[in-house]
Amino acid sequence: MSRFANRCNIPIAEVPLPEEPNDYNKLWQCLAHSARARKISPPEKCDPETWLEAGRSFENVALTGDLQFCSSKEKSIFELQLKPMKTELSCRLFRRFGNDRFLVIGLPSLEEKNFPKHLQKDGRALRKRIIAALVEEEHSYFGRIWRPFYVKAKSDRKKKSIDNQSGEVKHLVYFFATNGCDFRSPGDRPPRKHEPINSHSPMGLSELWDWFYSRERNQQMTYCKMFSRMALGLSKTFPTVIFSPSQIRRIPDVLAEVSTITIGGSKQERKVMNDGCAKISRATAQAIADILGIDNHVPSAFQGRIGGAKGLWMVDVGEEHFNPSLSSERDFWIEISDSQEKFKPHLVDLTAPDPSRVTFEVQSWSKPLTSAALNFQLLPILEYQGVPRSCLAKLLREDLTFQIAQQKVSMDDPVTFRKWNHDLNSATDERAKLEGVKILGSLPDLPSERINWLLDVSAVFYYYKHFPDSQHPSISCFA
Repeated sequence: MSRFANRCNIPIAEVPLPEEPNDYNKLWQCLAHSARARKISPPEKCDPETWLEAGRSFENVALTGDLQFCSSKEKSIFELQLKPMKTELSCRLFRRFGNDRFLVIGLPSLEEKNFPKHLQKDGRALRKRIIAALVEEEHSYFGRIWRPFYVKAKSDRKKKSIDNQSGEVKHLVYFFATNGCDFRSPGDRPPRKHEPINSHSPMGLSELWDWFYSRERNQQMTYCKMFSRMALGLSKTFPTVIFSPSQIRRIPDVLAEVSTITIGGSKQERKVMNDGCAKISRATAQAIADILGIDNHVPSAFQGRIGGAKGLWMVDVGEEHFNPSLSSERDFWIEISDSQEKFKPHLVDLTAPDPSRVTFEVQSWSKPLTSAALNFQLLPILEYQGVPRSCLAKLLREDLTFQIAQQKVSMDDPVTFRKWNHDLNSATDERAKLEGVKILGSLPDLPSERINWLLDVSAVFYYYKHFPDSQHPSISCFA
């Protein structure tokens, strides 16, 4: 309803509701009809399953949005554009305190040159005001008080097809709900895990940091380094095995045998030979694979996090006679090397830990070898190592022949061709960002959307069947 109120520029109290507001389909039909009556396109629809999950426990449901610069005609600097709730992989902090207590907002670049023209005159002072407002002030939304606690650069490997540098999201700001109208006071300290979404305990940012990170045991760490370590608690991971303190083995790093290394006349410390690596038992690996739903094999290595440690854990090959059916609790163990531990754990975690801080969180794992695309950056290396250019050229010709043949076959059927177009260049992100399809002249601006439009009017198949040798405009988009 907040997204609808923002779109129609009306108070949330004036949002129309159907007789059964808990039925999402009826609610959406009511809101969409009301938006069209105002000659406004309705906001993007939320997935019904995500809506139902948000009403239950909010598990793996994300609250997100973007701040966009307002036009010169408006008094405000930013407009908050909320995105529909979506289901995605969660992280340690979200799982521990509840996904509904976190809000991730995209922020455009605050460099003066990227401000809209009507704001560039006072760009430097405006940047300081925006940062101060974000950090120092409380933000009220959804009946809750939000405070920012972390910011990171947005990583987006997809090629941008929309020329809008001033409004392009460059940073992600993480907000935490410290209090709200549906919170109970005084609540628990720290809050219990799996608190009901309408009965959270109030909690300040300092308490959030203290739960995640022991300041007492990491006093030598700088503030900048400590701030960067919060990324461990926000990495999207799969929670798996929970370890007891006796199952966690802390080991020193393996150093090079050379006692001293001289470089440029100065002595250097011995190099760490297992930097960021350690071992786990086969029983642990089997249990992790079972939780992840990997049936056909047990991975040989896992990229993961646990407490203040992150790195690569390899399955111990020394357990030659391991039998999964006969494994016991003593067969479950994990090593944590010095180079893996980015900060020291809480003292309480050495005896009676919080389960969320001793859960092994998997980010990725080793998989069987499969065919993959050849990275262009690898081509010079292959050539330098003696791979003939003729071999690479042959592979390229074979792949192009296969791709063209696949395209021709798909064009015999509109549904198949539309799937081919979607797999090659999906326009979903652009459509959501533009809140519709951008039209240039009388056709969609994006090539992929143009093909979809031509498919709808059957123009592609008319040209292909009657003029097979002609260069159709939709095909020339990919030339």
